[in-house]
Formats: sequence, structure tokens, C-alpha cells
Amino acid sequence: MKTKKIFIISLISILFIVSSVQLFSYASGNLFKPKQDETILYYAKGSAFIEDWKRVDSLGQNGLTKSALEEVEKILAKSKTQNNHQQILKALIVKAKFQSYIEENGFKLTLKEVETEAEKATYPLKPMLHSVIAGAIATCPGGT
Repeated sequence: MKTKKIFIISLISILFIVSSVQLFSYASGNLFKPKQDETILYYAKGSAFIEDWKRVDSLGQNGLTKSALEEVEKILAKSKTQNNHQQILKALIVKAKFQSYIEENGFKLTLKEVETEAEKATYPLKPMLHSVIAGAIATCPGGT
């Protein structure tokens, strides 16, 4: 009688362990895969912008800041039409740099532009812009 109880308890334990392992393997195979209808964020590489950024770098190195700023504004417009978040962010940051060279309050003007962009933006651009704004305010002497 005692051996029969031990046998039944061990059989139930083994069945419980096996079913747990099977349940976990099923769950890990299906729960961590994206569903067919879910949209996955995809970032296009900046290959369409390589030549544009080379032109901006060249103009900046030659001291043609106004021309470089104009090119950055073109890149910004192009990236907005393509909804390329990485390029929008990069263009806004580089624009702040060049605008601060040209105008006395250029950095503050560009920061205000980044703030208005952040208000209109959606995820994932919005949190990135807020992070840039917070970093700019934290590092700007005397605040904005």
C-alpha cells in the first residue's frame, strides 16, 4: 500500500514536470514571436542621405555655414516627407550647431523649433526629441 502511494505520487510529479516543460516550450515558441498583424518599427538606413551629409560636411569644413545650414534644412524637409526619424533628429541637431554659428540666439531658436517638432511628433520620434531637449537644457549654461 505504501509503495503504491509513492508510485502514484511520483507518477503525478513526473506528469506535472513533463506537462510544465511542454507548456513552457510552447509558450516560449509562440509568446515571444510577433503576431502577423503587428507592425514592427523599421528604420531605413541613411543611404539616401549619405551624399547630402557629405555636402553639408564639406560646406561646414570650408567655412560656408549659411550654405551648410541651407543644405541641412533641405535634408530636414526631405526626411520629414520620408518620415525618417533618425534623419529628422540628426538634421535638427546639426541645424542647431550651424544656426548657433550664424545667429546670436540661434541655438535657442532651434531649441524652440525642436520643442514644436516634439509637440507634433509621434512615437518613436517624440521621446527622442524630448531627450534632446532635456540634454540641451541641462548642458546650456544659464538655462534657455
